[in-house]
Amino acid sequence: MTALLWPTLPTGLSRLRRIAAVVFAAQLVGFVIWSFALWSHFSLTDDYAVYWQGWWNLNHGHLNPYDSLGTFSFWRDHGVLLMWPIALVTHFGLGGLAPLLVQDLSVFAAEVLAFAWILRILREDAEAPPLPGWLLGGAALLFLVVNPWSYWAIAFDLHLDITLPAPFVVLALRALYYRRYRALATWAVLILLCGDVAASYLVAIG
Repeated sequence: MTALLWPTLPTGLSRLRRIAAVVFAAQLVGFVIWSFALWSHFSLTDDYAVYWQGWWNLNHGHLNPYDSLGTFSFWRDHGVLLMWPIALVTHFGLGGLAPLLVQDLSVFAAEVLAFAWILRILREDAEAPPLPGWLLGGAALLFLVVNPWSYWAIAFDLHLDITLPAPFVVLALRALYYRRYRALATWAVLILLCGDVAASYLVAIG
């Protein structure tokens, strides 16, 4: 895992990585502040209510939670089975903020993993790129940080069926790129455990 995020890099890319660490950390702080604002001002909709009701029940030992809004068992709402182990271990006194923080961390992790992969590609490129590696990496960092869909994903309510598999998708693509098929199988299983929407991402990877 250390080699995954912190490979040995030339000076320019190493300096860019330090800048990126600060930028991504600031972005995560912004994500958390915004999520806290949504939660503390009750600015959430029935999507959050569905997830939080299931989350609360799982957290309190009800392993087949019922969704009173949709009037069906929670697992039938996109089948986000990975939420079971996550909800079972979130005894940190965070209350209803916990699912939103998991969503923030999922988007953050996907961005960091993608950027780490980009740095590795720039380091491994045998041919001289048309532009300096640090410049290409800086452009990639900019595109990742200003991508409006990252903010849109966490700005309005809670959609773990979309955000939770994001880091696994990046890791699956990376494993496929390097032909590490056992790792690909592992990430594919985790993607499928994130539900039916995530399964469509796996189709896209294929």
